[in-house]
Amino acid sequence: MGVLYWELPDPQENLQKAASNFFAASCVPCADRTAFPKLCQLCAGKGTDKCACSNHEPYFGYSGAFKCLQDGVGDVAFVKHLTVLDDLKQKSERDQYELLCRDNTRKPVDKYEECYLAQVPSHAVVARSAGGKEDLIWELLNQAQVPNHCPPFLLSGPCLHLGHFPSFPYCHCRTFCFQGIVGIVLHMIHLSESTQQRLFSE
Repeated sequence: MGVLYWELPDPQENLQKAASNFFAASCVPCADRTAFPKLCQLCAGKGTDKCACSNHEPYFGYSGAFKCLQDGVGDVAFVKHLTVLDDLKQKSERDQYELLCRDNTRKPVDKYEECYLAQVPSHAVVARSAGGKEDLIWELLNQAQVPNHCPPFLLSGPCLHLGHFPSFPYCHCRTFCFQGIVGIVLHMIHLSESTQQRLFSE
């Protein structure tokens, strides 16, 4: 979507308005359904859940966008490179879909390194810097990404505990690990304070 937006002539209009004008109808969860009703026209949620910014809208998120395509509601879905591979395990199912490339060609869904509309940074993991626990939090997160070694995280509201780090408060709550993707190595880097200031000051 960003590629389409940046290729609009100047002055560039509001992104939601641009998408509403470009597509006849769509489902864009979190969109302003009052100001741009076409952006929510194809959404499947009922009542106040229609176009909701949560899983209450069936077409929310990357898998939701792909489900919209699977259901025959939409013609195009903007998803991550691995969404189809994660959601469909059988090659025969995957072969029913194709990637749209920037040079107006198409490729199988597993050719995402050769065919994509955009490349974006990975999601960030953000932690509070207050309390002098920055190094401890980083070590906790760093241990969690060691291959074949995902120690138990226990989460409950503000509580966070890793068995090897007794200085974290213990909470009786559910186990949590980072969501892994087969064949992809989870690798986080610790950004310096100056880098963070440059990234988030704009």
